[in-house]
Amino acid sequence: MLSDSFGDYWITPDELLVSEAISRVENPKYGAVSFFGGAVRTPSHGREIVGIYYESYTEMVIERFAQVAREGCERFGAGRICIAHRVGRVPLGGLSLVVAVGSVHRKEGLAACSFSVDRIKELAPIWKKEIFEGGEQWVGFEGKTGKESPPSEGMKSADAHEERKGRVRVP
Repeated sequence: MLSDSFGDYWITPDELLVSEAISRVENPKYGAVSFFGGAVRTPSHGREIVGIYYESYTEMVIERFAQVAREGCERFGAGRICIAHRVGRVPLGGLSLVVAVGSVHRKEGLAACSFSVDRIKELAPIWKKEIFEGGEQWVGFEGKTGKESPPSEGMKSADAHEERKGRVRVP
């Protein structure tokens, strides 16, 4: 976990707790706490999903989360942003992403929350594999050959991520 003046950020294989994220942005100075929770859903691409498997380049993810929080606080006047993402297998209905924002007013907090989710999808090297009835498939990743390949096979370096930037998406 990383904590700085803009917020708290972590990656975990454990269940994400909404109450933990919210407690990290609550402050008597803030009149609003905004929250987003990304849950595993079904169907996806016409298939019944039973879970998602997430993999990340953790060190870079934490740096990107901190960048996103700084940008959200500076752009929208939010006071504090908490970002947590789950890795490993997440069951149907389980939370994979939690973003909580503490702000003086609701409008700024909701805007910072939405912005943060979009920026995480854009910047964070997190990969997902959909697990469905009858199989599994990596989503949003193509190797140089155009074939699907798990991120664990050569995708951990910052150079590899930068090379594929724009094709990496999170839930």
